[in-house]
Amino acid sequence: MKLGYMTQEQSGLDPALSPLQTVRQAFDNETAARNFLAYFIFTGEEPLKPNSQLRYGQRSRLALAQMVLAGCNVLLLDEPINHLDIPARASFEEALSSFKGTVLAVLHDRYFIDRFASEI
Repeated sequence: MKLGYMTQEQSGLDPALSPLQTVRQAFDNETAARNFLAYFIFTGEEPLKPNSQLRYGQRSRLALAQMVLAGCNVLLLDEPINHLDIPARASFEEALSSFKGTVLAVLHDRYFIDRFASEI
């Protein structure tokens, strides 16, 4: 078991790097890194923006991508959709739905719980 933990503060992202730079070392080439980021809904010029300029939802998706790259198969998410607008929430939920491991999420949103929880 490899645990990944996503805090509300998203403190694990280097603000000086871009999403592409954040994941690039895990891939043989930039195209493979961009294809991976596309699974987390980073398209167009978004992979090149500094992490410090990403919206909260984008940073959440990037944190999730980092945990997947690290081989995490159990995710502990602390209010993962807190502060997300509707489009950002939909993007995060789409990215999370492709995760094949176990997710333990602490949150108060009934819709999210009904959609993702197999046990409460």
